[in-house]
Amino acid sequence: MTPAIVFRTVAGLALALCLSAATLAAQQMKEKESSPELDRMKGLVGTWKGIDSEGKPVNVSYKLVSEGTALMEALGSEGHAESMVTMYHLDQGLLMLTHYCSMGNQPRLQLDKRKGSDSTLVFTFRDGTNMKSVDDPHIDGLTVIFRDKSHFAQEWVFKEKGKEEKEKFSYERVE
Repeated sequence: MTPAIVFRTVAGLALALCLSAATLAAQQMKEKESSPELDRMKGLVGTWKGIDSEGKPVNVSYKLVSEGTALMEALGSEGHAESMVTMYHLDQGLLMLTHYCSMGNQPRLQLDKRKGSDSTLVFTFRDGTNMKSVDDPHIDGLTVIFRDKSHFAQEWVFKEKGKEEKEKFSYERVE
């Protein structure tokens, strides 16, 4: 065999091994990046309309991003030019979220499996960015209540200097 044929054969085998390894790694990564809770949240993909605690209209949409490893929520309401975004993702198998708040901070909440149920996911404050302390105003909790395939609700917990306020949203699927 000539050196050129040997080189092409070795290069072809190396490429095949790399592609096989990459495919296997991607499959293993997708298997690791799954949880019943994230799968439940993924069922919200689409557009929803609803009302807040005061009866004002709100809308929310969900979209899978990053090859399905994250779920993006865009929450909009009257009087706000831009939506607030919340990203749901796994961290070492635990469902978490990062809420990009209109207040300019980014609280991170994690699922508390002890507080939830088959129809409810409860997230509690873990930490946040762009906050000097936990006394700064921030989102401190979220409960997602799954009613049926066309209805769900959220209860957001806002906290400032130790005082909590709750805001409830009820949604109906649009598409």
